[in-house]
Amino acid sequence: MSDFLTKTGEVTVAMEDSSLLLEEIAEKAGCSFLSDLHQVGKKADILRAIDRIPHNLYTGRGWRDTASYISGQDCSFDTEPEIRRYLSDYCKDGSDK
Repeated sequence: MSDFLTKTGEVTVAMEDSSLLLEEIAEKAGCSFLSDLHQVGKKADILRAIDRIPHNLYTGRGWRDTASYISGQDCSFDTEPEIRRYLSDYCKDGSDK
């Protein structure tokens, strides 16, 4: 990881931030693998996991990257509260989109 991320500290922090947030959500949601976060049956667990993460612990970019990974769609929101709402709506939706 350090060989790839040598140009700017900001990129390094954001990428590490996204990875840590994804790992925390996966662990709290009872997922064995990050890819398990794509399972429709895990949406309620993901929502509960997100609710248990303290606010302002991760950057907006970390949240945005995480939301894009979980939903499989680009997330255009910038702030943590907007992205939490986006993920909440996504997780409450019963469909696989």
